[in-house]
This record gives sequence, structure tokens and C-alpha cells, in this order.
Amino acid sequence: ALQFQHSVPTEAIEMRNDLLNYIVSKNILSELKTLICSSQQQIEDGTEPTATIALSTVEFLLAICSLPNEKLENEPIKLKADSNLKDFSRFLLEEIENTELLAILPLVTTLAFHSPLTSSNQVPEPLSHLQLNLALLSFKTLSSVARIDLFFFQKQLSSSPHSTQFTHMLAFFVNYCDYFLHKVSQQQLPKQYEEDCRILTRQLFDELLLIIGYFCFLNINGHSVLHRGLFTSECPLINRLANLPIEYFFDSSLKSILFPTLISACYNDPTTTELLANSINPQFLANYLKQQYTQQKQQIFQISPQQGQVISSDNIEL
Repeated sequence: ALQFQHSVPTEAIEMRNDLLNYIVSKNILSELKTLICSSQQQIEDGTEPTATIALSTVEFLLAICSLPNEKLENEPIKLKADSNLKDFSRFLLEEIENTELLAILPLVTTLAFHSPLTSSNQVPEPLSHLQLNLALLSFKTLSSVARIDLFFFQKQLSSSPHSTQFTHMLAFFVNYCDYFLHKVSQQQLPKQYEEDCRILTRQLFDELLLIIGYFCFLNINGHSVLHRGLFTSECPLINRLANLPIEYFFDSSLKSILFPTLISACYNDPTTTELLANSINPQFLANYLKQQYTQQKQQIFQISPQQGQVISSDNIEL
């Protein structure tokens, strides 16, 4: 099978339409869903799925979901699917809708249920290297779906039974990543938790923050997932995010992931903003937004081909 590494290589762009037609005609998405369901069943049975098959399947699915975008990195998300790839995007989104998000969300939820937490004081059981990889690739696939059509992505995760699965997935992995990245030292980590597992957990958490931001963007009805924690006695997820280590508020690379997510969660939502204010001053977010606006405005003026041209704020994507 032809595999791509998370985005379509430049030399493959010209043959993209042929690849799309092949994927449709051979019903590849259904075959991939069957393989993912098989891996999910193995996890439920308490056995590790075959690494090569499981990872290759999810990675190939990620590549397919990346096809509607020639290049995913550093591109703004689309509120609706790209009209230039309307036929394939519609087919892909229909398949995603008809196959439980291509079994991606159930797979990740199974990982969470396989290592359940019964109290807020319980130490999470480390996920294996394979399980962390599966979760990371699954999160990247969900992010790719959000980039194809954001409103579709939000609608799917808000519908039953996905909403329950999504809420549990968020609560579990926020708790898991926060513990292994920020609340336990390198010396205290279990022996089987290798350094590359810690790196995968970092990447997993970054991708999780992006997914939360995508889900909350202009989606006030979806903000309720951040108003509760994994347990009734635990603080809301929005406060867990606001209480991350201080480097998330001063390191530019980490700040560029966390702050847009917090802004998406609080925008035009007094309830979430009030909860956030219990942990940090919302003015931090307002200052960050103003800074980003100023920087992008300066960049637009620098590349403007006509001297004296007026640049509207509508051209600035934040």
C-alpha cells in the first residue's frame, strides 16, 4: 500500500486526483476501519495489537485525511470543506460520519478505558510505546478532519455517542499527560516508561490542546466539556489547562499552543471566562491576542504590493 508521512509530498500533488479516485473505487476507508476495529478489539481483550498493522493502518488513514490539503502545517483551518476538492471531501466526510469517525474515536477511548482511573488521587498506569503512538496518530487524524471542515468536526464530536467518548477521552488524556509530564520527575518514572515515551506524551499533549481548541472555536455549546473534570471532586478541565507549569505562559512555542486554545474556549462565553479567572487573569489572553494581531498586521503591510493600500482586519487570521 502507498503510504504518506502525514502530508502529501510535493511530487505527489499532481497525481492526487488519481489517488482519490482509487481510494473511493477500492473502498479503502472501510477496509481501514475494519483493521482499526480489530486493533481496538485486541486492546479490549487485554492483548497488544500487532504493532506494524495497527500503526500502519492509522498512519495511512491520517495520510488520507490529509489529502484534501496539499500542506497542513501553518495553514488556517477551514470552516467548510474546500470547494476545489468538493467531491472527495464530501465523500470522505460522509464515510467518516457513517463509520463512527472511521473507528478512530472508539479506538482512543478504548485506550482510556483500558487504563481506567477510579479516583483523582490514583496514579495513571503508563501506556505502552505502541499505545502512545496509536493515540498520537489518532489525535493527528482528528486534527486533519477538523482542518477539512471544522463545523463537521464539531458536529460529529457533539453527537451521541461521540460526545460521551470525546468527553472521557479529553478528561483521561489531560490527566494522563499532565501527570507524566509535569507532576512526576524523570527519576520517579516507572522503568518501562522510556525517554521516547515521554517525548511521545509531550507530542500527544500538544495535539490534544489543538483538538480542544478546534472543538471550542466558535462553538459555545461545546464549551461545557471544559466545565467538568474526570471526577466530581476534581477541578474543571479549563482550570487544569490554566494551571499548567509556568513555561506554558512564557515559552513562545508552548504558549502558541495553549493560548489559542484558551482563547477559543473563552471567546464570547462568560461562564468559561469566569471559571478561567479562578486560575489566571484573562487579561493575559487579551494581551496575547493583541500581540498576535499586531505582528500579523505588520507582516501583511510588509508584503502588500501596493504602497498606501489599506489592509482590513478581515485579512488577519488569529
